[in-house]
Amino acid sequence: MQDEWIDIHFRQPVYTSNTVPTFAQELIDFIADFLFDEPVQLARCCLVCRAWYFSARHHLLERTLQSTRALNDLVRILMSRNNRSYGRALRHLTIREHPTKAFAHTFPLRVTASRLSQLTMVSFSQLDWTLKRPHARFFKHLAYFASVTSLILERCRFRHTDELRTTIHALPSLELLSLDSVVFHTLSPDAVRPAFQFRQTLRTLEFWHVAASGDPMAVADGQHLPQCMLDLLALYLTVVKLSLRRTRLLSTSQLFSFIDAFPALRHLHIEGDPLRRSEEPQVFRKSASSDQVIGTAETEVATALTTVRLSEVSSAFALTLIELLVNRNYALEELYVTLDDAPSPALQLAIRECLRQSGPALTEFLWGYRSDILTFWHPGRGDLDLLPPPLTYNTNLQRLTMYFATSSSLGMLWVLGALLALFSQTNSPNLQDAHVAFITYDSVDPALYTVADPALTGTVATFESILSRPEFSDLPPASITVSLRVYNDLHADGDEPTSPASTAEMLHTSSEAVRAILVPLFSSWLARGVMVLELPDGSRISDHPPHHNGGEGAVPGGPVPTSSSLLVLATFAIGHLLVVAFVSLFVLSVSCVSKRAR
Repeated sequence: MQDEWIDIHFRQPVYTSNTVPTFAQELIDFIADFLFDEPVQLARCCLVCRAWYFSARHHLLERTLQSTRALNDLVRILMSRNNRSYGRALRHLTIREHPTKAFAHTFPLRVTASRLSQLTMVSFSQLDWTLKRPHARFFKHLAYFASVTSLILERCRFRHTDELRTTIHALPSLELLSLDSVVFHTLSPDAVRPAFQFRQTLRTLEFWHVAASGDPMAVADGQHLPQCMLDLLALYLTVVKLSLRRTRLLSTSQLFSFIDAFPALRHLHIEGDPLRRSEEPQVFRKSASSDQVIGTAETEVATALTTVRLSEVSSAFALTLIELLVNRNYALEELYVTLDDAPSPALQLAIRECLRQSGPALTEFLWGYRSDILTFWHPGRGDLDLLPPPLTYNTNLQRLTMYFATSSSLGMLWVLGALLALFSQTNSPNLQDAHVAFITYDSVDPALYTVADPALTGTVATFESILSRPEFSDLPPASITVSLRVYNDLHADGDEPTSPASTAEMLHTSSEAVRAILVPLFSSWLARGVMVLELPDGSRISDHPPHHNGGEGAVPGGPVPTSSSLLVLATFAIGHLLVVAFVSLFVLSVSCVSKRAR
C-alpha cells in the first residue's frame, strides 16, 4: 500500500548551541520560495543543511505554470547558459490554463524538448478545447518530449475523443495516463481511423472524479464515464494497472466489459462505488433457466488479475466483484477490501472462498469495515458473525492489515473473539507484518469481564496455545501491532463533542480495560518483543513488565554505555560546517538583493 501514502519531506534545522542565531522554518521556506526562478541559488540552498535541502529541493524537481508570464520565466531560465543544469533536474511540470488568457497551447512550441531531457511527467489542467482546438504544430512539437512517461489531464474539456487520442499518441514513451474529471462536448462514438496506429506503450490507466461545486470546469456530481472514452481507451491492450477512483459507470456489465478489454491487466483498484446505490448490482450466479454463468471460468476470460483493491465500497458492490473473482478461479497475490458498511453474510462467504482459492499465492491481505454494533460475542459460540475471515490456506501470507470500526461502544468481548478467530486461523510461517486496529467513535465497553472471569478461563488457555504455535516462532521484532482507538470528540452522528476532562477520563478508563484483558493474553509475545499494543490514550506497550529489565545484554546495577565523546566531536564538526554555510548564504543573499535592486 505504498502508493496510498503522501510523502512529506521535511526536516527541522539543528543548531550546535543556543548562542547561534536561529532561523524559523517559515523563514527558510520563504527564502526558498523567493528564489524559485533562480536554480543556481536553489542548488546552493540545498547544500546548507537538511532543513534547507527539503525546502529548496522541490522547486528544482517540479514547476507549475499558471500564466504566460510564468511560461516566459521558464523559457528565460532554460535559455540562460548558467541554468542549463536546471533543465536536467526538472522532473514534473504542471501547466494550469488561464481562464481568460490561454497559453497552454503554446508550451511545446516555446519550450525546446531537448532542454528538458529528464522531464518524466506533464500535467495539463483546465484545458478547454470545446471552442478552439490547438494547432497541429502543438501535437508535432509535443512528440519531441520522448522522456515523458506520465500524462495527467485534470478538469479538461474536449470536443470529442479524437483530441484525447491525438494527445496520447503524441507522446511516444507514455506509460501512465491519469484522467481527472475529463468531459467531452460530443458524446457520440467517434469512428476510429483505419490507418491510425495506437502506440502500445501504455501501462497504467487512472480515472479520477472530483466534484467541485461552483467550478465551471468540474464534472457534475454523479456524471458517468462516457462510453466513447471507454471504447477509445480499451484499444490500448498493454494496460497492466487500472484505477477507478470516485468514478461512475452505467452498469456492472459496462464495468466488467471494460475490465475484460485489457488482456494484460494484473492490478485493479476501485475506490468508491462506481454504481449508484439505487442500482441493484448484478450478482454473477447461475440462473434456474440457464446453465451459463456470466463472467465465470466457463466464458472466455483474457485477464489474469493478481492484485485487487476495493477501497470504501459498499458490501453489495464488493460482493459483486468478489463473486466474479471466485467464479473465475483467480489466485490473487494481493487483496485489499475496505467497506463503508458492515459485510453481509454472503460477502463473508465469498471472501472466505476467494481466500481459499488464492491459497499460498496470497502474500498481502487487508480487510476492514464499519459496523453499527461490535459488542456481543461469547466463547464457544458457533456463528462468528462479522469476525475476521480465516487465513488457513494462505500459508505464504507476509503482510496482514485489519481494522474494525463502529459508531457505538466497542465491546472487549468482541475484540477478544476477533483476535482469537484471527490468530487461530492464521497458518503462515512467513508473516512479517500484521496490524489489527479496533476503532470506536464512542467508548470501549469492558463488558464486566477480566481474564480472571471463570467464563474466560478456557479462552485464555486456548489463546496461549495459539500464540505458541510453530507458525509464529520466527516473528520479527515488533511485527505484530494491535491498536484500539477512541475518537470520542468526532461523533459519527453529529453530536456535540464532549469536554476535555470527560474525554480524558473516558480514555483512561478504556485504556485500563484494554490493559487488563489484552496484556495477560499477549504476555508471551510481549516478552519476546514481537508485539506492540497501542492503548486508547495513546500509550504503547511493547514489552511485558516482568521481563522489562531482564533483556539480553542488560547490565544490572550499572550505567548504560553511551557514545558521548563521539557525539561531542560530531556536534563540533557539524556546528563548524553550519556556521560556514550560514555566513556564505548571508553574503550570497545580500549580493542577490543588491543585484535585484540595481
